[in-house]
Amino acid sequence: MATIIDYFIKRLAELGISEIFGVPGDYNFKILEAIEECRDTKWIGCCNELNAGYAADGYARIKGMGAVVTTYGVGELSAINAAAGSYAENLPVVCIAGLPKKELVNQGKIFHHCLNSNYKIFEKIYSNVTAFSVVLSEENAQEEIETALSIAYHQKKPVYIGIYDDICKKKIKLTQEKFKEKKSNIKNLKDSAVHISDILDKAKNPVIISEFPVLRLGLKEEMQNLVEKSGFASTTMMMGKGSIDETSANFIGTYAGNLISDETAKIVEKSDCVLGFGILMSDFNTGGYSSKLDLSKVISIQYDTVIVENKVYKDVLMKDVIKELTEEVIPKKQDSRQIPFEYKYAQGSDKELGQKFIYAFMQNYLQEGDIYLAETGLTSIGSVPIRLPKDASFCIQAFWGSIGWATPACLGACFAAKDKRPILITGEGSHQMTFQEISTMLRYGLKPIMVVLNNSGYTIERLLSKNPMDKFNDIAVWDYTQVVKGFWGNKKTYKVRTEREFEAALKDARKIDELVYIEAFTERLDAPAVVKKLTDKLGS
Repeated sequence: MATIIDYFIKRLAELGISEIFGVPGDYNFKILEAIEECRDTKWIGCCNELNAGYAADGYARIKGMGAVVTTYGVGELSAINAAAGSYAENLPVVCIAGLPKKELVNQGKIFHHCLNSNYKIFEKIYSNVTAFSVVLSEENAQEEIETALSIAYHQKKPVYIGIYDDICKKKIKLTQEKFKEKKSNIKNLKDSAVHISDILDKAKNPVIISEFPVLRLGLKEEMQNLVEKSGFASTTMMMGKGSIDETSANFIGTYAGNLISDETAKIVEKSDCVLGFGILMSDFNTGGYSSKLDLSKVISIQYDTVIVENKVYKDVLMKDVIKELTEEVIPKKQDSRQIPFEYKYAQGSDKELGQKFIYAFMQNYLQEGDIYLAETGLTSIGSVPIRLPKDASFCIQAFWGSIGWATPACLGACFAAKDKRPILITGEGSHQMTFQEISTMLRYGLKPIMVVLNNSGYTIERLLSKNPMDKFNDIAVWDYTQVVKGFWGNKKTYKVRTEREFEAALKDARKIDELVYIEAFTERLDAPAVVKKLTDKLGS
């Protein structure tokens, strides 16, 4: 018979979580020991809890689910911003908190990390940024674990599980089966598919918008089959970028209102029927609210609900809808839609490095299957117009938008895809917040390619401010490559200031079997056209 903690850790491993991130604390030692003793899991110690939460978020984007362990109070609150980001962007991260002994709580004792006598206050706080929160009980631990994991798995949201120190090693009472995958209501599925097909049959210029739920559910291949079978013009918004093969003849570019391409916007907004898979009409996704998409023409297909002409079909899973439509759809021959992309690459010269060249080069540089992470702000928005190669993963935090997310998310991505070398591009302002996780990457022998754009401050904020040169957008001056050199481990660093130097460093990076860190200098207010257009729409 297994203990509560051994059962829990084994279940995480069975769900594909083989690395668990966090920071040790005296209330979570038994949890960490169980992780180390399980042959299918590995403990990854991070520099702080917030970074560990970001790493679990990045891991979940590639692997499907992630987990982070903190200690009571101080650790939990340090990680809560990362949990909120995972909630906002639909990422199933299991937030595990090691709690003091239940015996002490029952006795009303005062102990370190307490806030007050409300011992469950931190669970209550987490209940606002997770889909489910529970403190395990000795009597019902299996039921509580399975309930939490089922919600994380099916809703693609974080959950919170607190474990008292003195019940970790208690024997678990196996009273139920492990949770099972949900199934669609067959009648609702068939009825919704017929309803959708009737509309598509009459439509002259249907469009598919594939959004981030397709990525969270691991349905890229199924979506591509629908795109190819239907022949419909197909696009994504910012958050769903990478969910459709952008080399496909059906792909019409990324849709963000008129922010990126007037031609893409025209095709989408003049469509008489839009198949919308998880559309979120947020400010960034809509290009600063420049979208003129008529929502009455959108068939809304969400995780487990379909809405067609205001009729709601519940308990209908997205994967089953895609399968039904792929089998039943009548292909429509539409005019050629090859949309020119913003970035045109030309071989670099000795000119001073600029943002336009950087993203044009990255578009040319990325290879099939690459994992590309871009930090919130200048680098993520600047990267959106890039045409991705086949099977590339594109990771940005376009909705929650917490700066500093990308560096530790890259750490998580490295562990999630050990056979690949994630490519990170970040601004130095965001990078300063979570820079120390580079030491964690080196500690574990990870080998990402990292590009840090040094433009002397928060450039995205400068562009949004009334006065771009306000002092509050300045940051401390670091010698980034010198600091990286101070970390133990194998790495190669570069400082680049020209197009040719940038090009050469990144080409070298593919050949170097260690972490590559490139500090690239650009002018303070230099930004791609897409960023300037967005900040003009959203600025003060």
